[in-house]
Amino acid sequence: TTPTLSIQEYSFCSVTAGLISKITLFPLDTVKTRLQYYRSRAQGDKFSARDAILKFIKREGVAGLYRGITGALIGVLPYSILYMPSYGFFKT
Repeated sequence: TTPTLSIQEYSFCSVTAGLISKITLFPLDTVKTRLQYYRSRAQGDKFSARDAILKFIKREGVAGLYRGITGALIGVLPYSILYMPSYGFFKT
């Protein structure tokens, strides 16, 4: 039999998964955004993702990869609290 979770357990699991996902993937989004910016301003210069990451870390440090994460983490909370519990509720 499949164990059923309470709404509080669904919410806790969903928020935890959302936070872990955002913390793990946020640096990649930062690099992607910066790379798009560099390419839009480049006059024929080529920027690889590797070059962009190394340049970014050298200039701003590893902490720079996480600049702005507070707002992203706050945005994860309402979504996570509502999405998974409602999915579990309507699925049953």
